[in-house]
Order: sequence, then structure tokens, then C-alpha cells
Amino acid sequence: MKRKFVLWLCAAAMLLGSEGAVYASDFGDVGEVVFTDDFDSTDLRDARAEFTDGSSFLSDTADSGENLQDPQEPAQDLEDGRIVENGLVYQKINEYSLGLVGYEGEPVDCVIPSEVQGMTVVRIGEGAFWSCNTLRSVQMPDTIRIIGRNTFRNCRNLEQIRLSNNLEGIPRDAFALCTGLLEIRIPGSVKGISIEAFALCASLKKVELGEGLRTIRDTSFSYCKSLKEIVIPSSVQKIEGSAFDGSGLEKVTFRNRSCVLQGNYIFPSKTVIYGYNASTAQAYAKQNGNPFVFMELPELERVSLRSMANVKGDSIRITWNPVVNADGYEVFRKKNGKWVKIGERTADTCSYIDRDTKIGYDYVYTVRAYAKMPGGTVYGKYYEYVSPLKQVFDDIPVEITDSRRLADSSLGIKWNTRKKAEGYQILRREAGGSWKLLKTVGKINSYRDKTCIPGTRYYYRVRAFARGADGKYSYSDDKAVSLISRLRQPSVKVMAAGSGQVFVSWSKQPGVSGYLICRRDKGTAGWTCIYTAGANSSSYMDKTVTSGKSYYYTVRPYKKADKADEIEKTIYGPYLKEGKPVTIQ
Repeated sequence: MKRKFVLWLCAAAMLLGSEGAVYASDFGDVGEVVFTDDFDSTDLRDARAEFTDGSSFLSDTADSGENLQDPQEPAQDLEDGRIVENGLVYQKINEYSLGLVGYEGEPVDCVIPSEVQGMTVVRIGEGAFWSCNTLRSVQMPDTIRIIGRNTFRNCRNLEQIRLSNNLEGIPRDAFALCTGLLEIRIPGSVKGISIEAFALCASLKKVELGEGLRTIRDTSFSYCKSLKEIVIPSSVQKIEGSAFDGSGLEKVTFRNRSCVLQGNYIFPSKTVIYGYNASTAQAYAKQNGNPFVFMELPELERVSLRSMANVKGDSIRITWNPVVNADGYEVFRKKNGKWVKIGERTADTCSYIDRDTKIGYDYVYTVRAYAKMPGGTVYGKYYEYVSPLKQVFDDIPVEITDSRRLADSSLGIKWNTRKKAEGYQILRREAGGSWKLLKTVGKINSYRDKTCIPGTRYYYRVRAFARGADGKYSYSDDKAVSLISRLRQPSVKVMAAGSGQVFVSWSKQPGVSGYLICRRDKGTAGWTCIYTAGANSSSYMDKTVTSGKSYYYTVRPYKKADKADEIEKTIYGPYLKEGKPVTIQ
């Protein structure tokens, strides 16, 4: 009965003190996104999306007089789908992963496994060990990425805990009121420590913050009376007001010149702040009356280049790793054996695009950091020996932006130009044929192909070219378009050929299937096809006319649909709209 009453109090506290389970996906109280950039685990995505339980975090079936941490106890499935193994209660997230949601009995030295029944343990639920006063130590596997709010809150006898090296953040009240906790090492995977995460941990003497931590929220270490000294790593970007208020801090050391200190009373007024000249820590100390001790700025690290790559615009982009305490960077390019400065970047920009390059030429770059100090600018060293990168055309193809079918059966194309091209090659192929170089042109953006056969499908590609320092040519990518050349309008002649006959002749053209000979009476508008001539024909004798009447004739070329020629449907050419007149005597 007593245990059930305790369970009821825990559940009530959960309901009153929280709006629901908190996961990394809604980790808003850390002040920033706390996921690592390389997070791509399907299991964890499912865990964040599906693990919604945390309210019923204890089992009322446990024997309070027995420690259920027996390593030989087999796992058992409960009716509600949970799994119990060695006194720890898990809930299935998906077929691959589990979340630890509570315990049975009175655990003392808790070793959380990385795997249970072939499923990976990836998180600890909200309030899973809240007020577990028998708990003395915890070892967390590196498979755990997420813990919920209040996970170890008020575990007053907890002295030691080993956190997962892949933990993404410390949520609100996770270790609050753990009055027996002696020390904690925050791994570099943790990006944020949230509100009251370690508040009122009265025995906490040592805190090691990992390089990689970005944000420390307000009251996160408030009233940690035994904490005397802490080092703020260079990765920390922001510390909020009252973060260490009421603590026993006597000394805090900043490894970062530009950490944002948001608000007052971050540290007790007696805390001696160690930091660099012209730093935000110095400004905070002056404003809040804290003693400040100057530290000599360490030599700026040598800038390490991350990548050099050809990018859009036929340019080269250089990226590098940030340097601690740098105010900015200078970018150099080697010219005639000497380094020449080509640009600068601020501390928060670790990339530069060099647009002043030539296709086919090799380029070498280096970068050095600098810091502006009251006594002058301090410069770091740079790498002298760097591998070259050849400037080539980027992978964006030269695209034909306009194509026209012109009346004389010629085809016209226009394309987008490339600033660094010396000229362009125009390639063409017919249906079923191979690509052939049609024309090489200079710095122009259009071409008219007058060698087309009427009614023929053609494909065109345009690629830019430029000659490099070694005399070899580089070519851009290209993108093909196709169009069918027009049939031409034939010239037509008609003449009366004796009684009741008209002789019609026309100019032949290649590529056609035949010709439609059409006639209309004078004074009418509609044309009537009176004969279909073959491709090799150029004349026709009309013997169906009446003496004394006037007629008009026209001839229209056509080409039949043909799969081999990639002509999907029959096409017709232009014709004389008015026609050629003739009067029969």
C-alpha cells in the first residue's frame, strides 16, 4: 500500500509538473537545436517520433525488499508490451529499438545495457528514475542519444554517473536535487544544458564540460554550493543569466573570447573570472564587479583547410575549420611562387569563393587566422604546402534556352553563355545516328543551322570549351534538345494544256513523303485535294476541268509518321494560300 501511494505521488507530480514527455525533437528549452549534424539513425528518428510514454514509469508489481539488478534474470514481456530485464523496465519503440521507462525494486548500482532482446536501447524516458533514493551509481551505454526531463531528479543518493558519449543534450531538471552527486563529465556530443539541469546538486564538486557544448541555459547549475571551479570550453557560444547563480564558484576560466554572456548574475559576485583581453568575459566582469584576471592569448592555431572544390559559376570554393579565439581569416593564393592575399572573412565565416580563375589552370590556397588585440593584430601561422586544384567547368550544363523552326527549313538555337569559355562546340545528330561536331564558334550565344533536310528530326548539344595552361582543352557538360525541321513551301506553276486540261508543276524538296495537289473554283474559299503525288513527282496533269471556267491550284508537301525517323505523326508543310490561277479556254 505504501509503495502504491508513492507511485501515486510520482504520477501526480509528473502530471502537474510537465506538459508531457520531452524528446530531442521538441528540446526548445536548450535554446538551440541540439541534434548532432551526423544524426541519421533510422532507429533514433523512429524513437523521437514514436516514444511517447513516460507517465507510468514505475511498476507496482515489484517487491520492494528485493534488488532486481540480478544479471541472470531473464527478460520478460509484460501484458502492456513492456519488457523487464534485471529490474529495468523498457518499452518497445519499433522493431529495432527500446526506451528505458522505469525500474522495479530498489536499484543501487545500475548498469544500463546497450541491447535487450536484440533491440538497441536508445533513450531514457521522462522521470524514469525520479526520486529513486536507493540509486547510487549509473553507467549509461553509448547507444543512448536522448534522455527526458526529470530523468534522475531528486535521486539524493546518486553519487556517480557515466553519461553516454553520444548524448545530445541535458534536458530540464534531469539531475536537479541530486544532492549526493559528486562529479559529472559532460561529453562533447552534448550541445546544450537546459534550465535547472543540475540545480541544487549540493555535493557537486567537479564539472567537466566537453569541447562541443554550445549553450548553458539559465539556472542550469544554480545553487551547486560545492562547485568551486569550472572551465568554459571554447565551443560554448552562449551562457544565460543565473546559470551559476548561488553556486560556490570561486574561479571560472574562459577559453573563448566571444562567448555571449546573456544577462546578469550568471556567476556569484565573488567569482574570479579568468579570460583574454578584449573578451566578452572581461566585459561581463567589468559590468558586474567580478574580479578579472588576464590570461595570455595562446598562439592561434594553424588553419586547417577542409575542402577545395569547383562550384557553380566556374569558381573555386575553399572551406576551413574554425580557429578558437580568431576574429577573422585572411585568404591567400599562390602567384608566381608567392602568397598573395585575395580576401578576408569574419570569424563566423569559414569559406571563400574565388571567382577570379581561369579554366584549365591550377590554383593553390592557404588561410591564416588573426585576432585583434589592444596592442595590435595577432596572426596565426598558415600551411605553406598545399595541394593544387584545377579549375574546371562546373557540372551545370550549357543549356539551349531557345530553339526555332524557320521557314527555309533551317533551325535556330540559343544557349546560356559561360563567362570563362573561349568558345562553344555545337554537336548534332539525326534520329538513330551518332553525335557529330557541326560547328565551332566563338563567344556568341546563337547559331542557325542551314544544312537541315526538311521534315527531319535533329538533336543539338552545345558545350563550352577553354584551353588550359598545358594547352589541353576542358569542356563543360551539355544538355540536348530536339526539333523537326519544317517542310518548305514549294513554288507552283500552272498552265492550260489544251482543251479540258491543266498542267501543274512544283519545286521538289528532299525529306518529304509526297505532295497534295489541291484545287478550288474561282469565287470559292475551300480547297479540295484532287491528287496525291509521290516524293519524286514534280508535276501533274489535271484532266477534270471544264472549259470556260477559272481555277486556282496549290501544292502542299507532307511527311508521314515514321518511328525510325522519330516522327510521331504526319506533318504538313506550308502552301500558297491564294493559289495559282488559270482559266480554261
